[in-house]
Amino acid sequence: MKIYKKKSIRKGQNSVKCYQILGKTVLRKEKNDAIKKYAFFGEKWGIFKQKKSELIEGNLDTICDQDVVMMKEAISKFKLLPKFSVVMPVYNTDIGYLEKAIHSVLDQTYPYWELCIADDASPDQTVRDCIASYAAIDNRIRYVFRKENGNISVSSNDAINLATGEFIVLFDHDDILDISALFCLAEKINALDGKVDLLYTDEDKIDEDGNRFNPYFKPDWNRALFLQQNFIAHLGCYRTAIAKEIGGFRAGFEGSQDYDFALRFIARISESRISHIDRILYHWHMVAAKLLYRRCLDLQKLTIFKTIFLHTFNDL
Repeated sequence: MKIYKKKSIRKGQNSVKCYQILGKTVLRKEKNDAIKKYAFFGEKWGIFKQKKSELIEGNLDTICDQDVVMMKEAISKFKLLPKFSVVMPVYNTDIGYLEKAIHSVLDQTYPYWELCIADDASPDQTVRDCIASYAAIDNRIRYVFRKENGNISVSSNDAINLATGEFIVLFDHDDILDISALFCLAEKINALDGKVDLLYTDEDKIDEDGNRFNPYFKPDWNRALFLQQNFIAHLGCYRTAIAKEIGGFRAGFEGSQDYDFALRFIARISESRISHIDRILYHWHMVAAKLLYRRCLDLQKLTIFKTIFLHTFNDL
């Protein structure tokens, strides 16, 4: 695969030949060094998106038994063992999807977690029965059944109120966490000596048959870009104390409540305490993606206007 293309740029009155390599513009004499730097140092410099896509779509990054053993050995050496509160609002979820979502938490290689579920008065009683049955099996699963239907913001806040961990992890009721998701979060927190308040990872989509596609490889923290789109999304991990300090989610932003929440959260922290994990650790179910994607794009624009331009950033 050709990884660079020729390009000309104006320099004074002259046209200078150069090359564009993975979005970087370099002079011709720098081409070979740049190719080596940006192409052949694997994850350190970023594998090409096309190659990454082939890897993901072929499910070639699946965790094997040996990986699980290595992760458990690593956990035993962690200086910090943060507890993660996985926050999951639920409403009338298809039981098959709900069970897969819960199992993806139960299967985590990192054991220090709790699953905080808030059911928003689902009409289907089997949803509540399913939640209660799993809670009876594992006491790390905590839940609250709302008496009346509200919306995703209020039900998410009810789930956050159950949280006792140092960090909350936002999780939709029909999606799937990678088996190593919480391990990777804990590993990064240890690598940063706990000096982090917000972590986010890459994500992809998953279909009915478990086939993964459409990977979203995100940048490291970029303030200007984030003020245009919510690239944190999933998997997003936030320090619980700050999440509660800002009041959790705000009613009136449904459909883009995560974006409003993240904007207000970031206004309370140093941006040096934001960290990106460049691994796909979250699988967004295709049906939900189809139904929500276009609506969320419009709602994100409204969220930016309401959250930023109607307030000074320090008063969010």
